[in-house]
Amino acid sequence: MRLSGVSLAMVSLAVAQGLWSLAIQAKDWTGGDDGLLGLTPRGILADRAAFFWLALALSLLVGLGLRRLSFAPTGASYALSATIRAEPPPPASPSRPSNCAPSPSPEPLPGSLGA
Repeated sequence: MRLSGVSLAMVSLAVAQGLWSLAIQAKDWTGGDDGLLGLTPRGILADRAAFFWLALALSLLVGLGLRRLSFAPTGASYALSATIRAEPPPPASPSRPSNCAPSPSPEPLPGSLGA
């Protein structure tokens, strides 16, 4: 099943809502509305400063990994294809060469949001 546009958004929201409902109802496993309680770091991570530096290092690694992925050929092709699909170029007019600037847009109407 290949989805795009509004259909993909609706299916994504439905799946997310279903997972949320499942997590809230599984109180024995997830703690429900209260979340996971009683989890305390042990060993070297019991020190708040060490825990902070570990969390910072992991956050930076994830950020750098996402940046690397976005500039990779795969990530760039996804971003480029989404941009191309979102804004198709206007058709070229035979009376005007394609390298000319488009004509200016008309003035907004008085009382409109653009005025």
